[in-house]
Amino acid sequence: MKSEIFPFACLDRIFPRARFVCGALALVTAFTALHAQQAVPQSRRIAIFGSSVASGTGDDTGKEGYAGKLRAMLSPRGWEVLNQSRGGDSTLTAAPRFDPVGDPQPNTKYLLPVNPAYVVIGLSLGNEGIKNESTTEGRDRIFQQFQTGIRGFVDRSRANRIVPIVANCYARADFTEVEYAYTRRMNLLINSWDVPSINFLGAVDDGSGKWVKGFVHDALHPNLAGHNEMVMTIVPSLFEALEKGKPRPVKSSTTAFARVTNGGAPLAFTPAEPMHPFAVALSVRAQGEGPVLSVTGSTLSASNYALITAAQGGQGARGAAVVVQAPQLAAINNFDSRLQAGGQSVADARTALLRAALSLPASAAGMASASEGLGAAEQALASVRAEAFAALQRTADRLAPAQTQLVVAAAGRGGSLQTFGRAGGGAIEETEFASSGAFTSAIGVRNGVWSYTAANGTVVPSTARADESWHQVIVSHFTARGETLFFVDGKLAGRVAERLAPQTFRVGGATVAAGAVAGPVDLRDLMIYRSALNEDEVAAIQGGILFQSSLEIYAPLADPRFDAGVTVENRAQSMTFLTAGPGIVHMER
Repeated sequence: MKSEIFPFACLDRIFPRARFVCGALALVTAFTALHAQQAVPQSRRIAIFGSSVASGTGDDTGKEGYAGKLRAMLSPRGWEVLNQSRGGDSTLTAAPRFDPVGDPQPNTKYLLPVNPAYVVIGLSLGNEGIKNESTTEGRDRIFQQFQTGIRGFVDRSRANRIVPIVANCYARADFTEVEYAYTRRMNLLINSWDVPSINFLGAVDDGSGKWVKGFVHDALHPNLAGHNEMVMTIVPSLFEALEKGKPRPVKSSTTAFARVTNGGAPLAFTPAEPMHPFAVALSVRAQGEGPVLSVTGSTLSASNYALITAAQGGQGARGAAVVVQAPQLAAINNFDSRLQAGGQSVADARTALLRAALSLPASAAGMASASEGLGAAEQALASVRAEAFAALQRTADRLAPAQTQLVVAAAGRGGSLQTFGRAGGGAIEETEFASSGAFTSAIGVRNGVWSYTAANGTVVPSTARADESWHQVIVSHFTARGETLFFVDGKLAGRVAERLAPQTFRVGGATVAAGAVAGPVDLRDLMIYRSALNEDEVAAIQGGILFQSSLEIYAPLADPRFDAGVTVENRAQSMTFLTAGPGIVHMER
């Protein structure tokens, strides 16, 4: 007898009294299905639409890089993050994936079919082909093609009632100063559009347009640490602000400002989510000595390690991963320098030595055999070989016996990673942060000039005197590269090496830090960013442009009144606010 699923529609014909039960069951079933589908409403669905960095390449945990980290951050708030990215895409090749024409191609991640309410557009000038052009004319053509393509995605998104957010262009290891200049120029252009944007470059830029060392997976992609720095540039409450219809911020044109009287408590802002790269900009007028803006939080120590992955089965698949910690990397670096001093070929000798050290099973006999070709310096380098072998022995012991064919990796000269052996495995230099203590840094007047006092007490003075004029002071901190830049009136006053995780920003008044400015402090246009600013972006701000990428706080400080404990106007597309203390008054110029 043929078995079939019995339809609810038949019940009332067989059992008339079951009509009510049938209807109730149908309603319950429909409600349950609807509730399951809308556990996260479509109105809270975000799609990442980009290329390989957006898809998570470089994240060896397989958790989709910055997209996966954004998902982990926003899911507890009731948001859904889908990753509709594809490696290698440019604006031209991504365009057909926006909406399928005809039958959808199998295994293709389209945007419109997943029905998002928001889309983060994550493409790059690198994939667009800027590096492939050798003439200014060619590079300008790629620049125009990219901006036209991104604008097209913005317009198509809005036409389909999707709110667009544009991720700014980011680093690439093979960029020269030429491509870096085009990247900065594109980011300034994106900033001028009426669309929210994210300043990825300010998280991973080494200062020349390349990935910061220790945050790079390969020439084109960040590693896990790099993805982590990138996601921190996304304002956590951006999507709530967009959901509530908060508009793109506009620079204040009012003549009003805030005055903090002597002894007044500061304006304060404490980020709700951890912050790494940051920038804070403020227009200020003060003549007394002492700080007017302070940042407190934790200093960070960075530890580097090599993640070595094995190739298996001749297909280049990732195998088990092992870690070589910093002390072992130092031993291998020492081995390199000693080889160089002995006149030997670093690459040849190290390859033989490390292959022996990582052979399975590894043995002293294998080490000695591999070292026979070291030549005249062999005896002198015996202690170095022993040190390197001991350092790598634990790594070899942790690998499965089947994984005998490895891409052997170690820290090379200058700490960079070199790989040897068969393709398919690899080594990625990773960076981990740990809190190493509390800090307070400050901007203020010292010896009559505007200065920055770093976390370790180092003073970076400017040449701008504290006088009756307004001055714009900006601190821009790159956590990944461990550097803070200090600008006054658009000019770089100096830089200092430090690595910070800010937790509280305080502005004005006697409690900003010990020995705060005596007398009134006038303040306007306070901006706090979740990304560092480069010199071009600082120059734009100095020229009167409101740079809005990764902006979490924009307080014109022109509120009609400032009541203690009450929040201050914040025009940035976020849901966070400054809080006022006593002693702050509204003023007109």
